[in-house]
Amino acid sequence: MYAALWLIAEGHAAAGVEAEAPPSRGGGMRSLPGSTTFTTVDARIWEQIARDDPQSWKQLLHQAVLT
Repeated sequence: MYAALWLIAEGHAAAGVEAEAPPSRGGGMRSLPGSTTFTTVDARIWEQIARDDPQSWKQLLHQAVLT
């Protein structure tokens, strides 16, 4: 999932990144067990990182995780 975040931060469309992910039993990245929790926690982490040290790459990742 972290690779997907970096690809989105670099400008790749979220739908395209998800479509290219290796298939899971449920049929996609977002259907992996715990993926919703992971995404929620990751968004909060990057929000804090970007707020505490607002370097441009940290802002990019924060925006990517919200996509």
